[in-house]
Amino acid sequence: MKCERAHEERQFFHELTEIARISQVGVVWCRFWIQNTAWGLLTIPFPSIWGLMDSQKRILRLILQLGIILYPAFYVLDLATYPDYKIPILIIRASVTAYLALCYFLLAPLNEKRIFPLVLSAFGAASVGVSLICVVSGQGFASSYFAGILEIVLLSMALYTLAPKRYAILIGVIVAQHFLLNWFVPWEYKNLLTNIYTLGVISIAVLLVHSIVYRIIKENERLRGLLPICSKCKKIRDDKGFWHQVEEYINTHSGIEFSHGICPDCAKKLYGEFLPAN
Repeated sequence: MKCERAHEERQFFHELTEIARISQVGVVWCRFWIQNTAWGLLTIPFPSIWGLMDSQKRILRLILQLGIILYPAFYVLDLATYPDYKIPILIIRASVTAYLALCYFLLAPLNEKRIFPLVLSAFGAASVGVSLICVVSGQGFASSYFAGILEIVLLSMALYTLAPKRYAILIGVIVAQHFLLNWFVPWEYKNLLTNIYTLGVISIAVLLVHSIVYRIIKENERLRGLLPICSKCKKIRDDKGFWHQVEEYINTHSGIEFSHGICPDCAKKLYGEFLPAN
């Protein structure tokens, strides 16, 4: 009897050890995946720093791929959070994922100047799906799922070449639909103010960062392109047809300050008689 009990205890501890080992491997893998994914998303909006000068189309393709993979993957969290609404939430997740896949295939024939409606619809569908889960669960503004809207807003920072006005429209659609849909669910002022404050602060911060990054990228593109320059006086013509000194033009478009000196060749031509022979 004691031998059987000892054998059962050893078997029990062996199973615990195996579970702990598997859990540890899973935690390490999750940490690695999250860190690398976060690092990739953080470096996307700063191509001038990290050298990731990818086209807007390529960046959107990457975002859609992430959405197609991660949007249905979060259904595991839904099962733990809202087990009573698993069927409606599954329908929402599946519908949004299917639409993101459709956007992914429709993206190929579009040129870069015509992808904004596709961007707007893809981000809008993803954010509407998150808001509908809040509505279906009956919690509305009290649901912690409004953090999903924050994730979508932060992910939109990858669209660094989108014009500021269009980007503001995109952020406005993402945030406005959340309040519009959840307004019809019974809510308390405390939860409403939490949503307004959190989403408002993050949205304003994202808009400011995007405007700065967009301006830096455009200025760098302007300096990298062909500049019309006078062959005689070396002045540069801007987009409006005005001519500027080289120093003035570069300072205006890049913020670089010039410090004037004189090179040895010019010094010899101008002041050769005053210079030592060597």
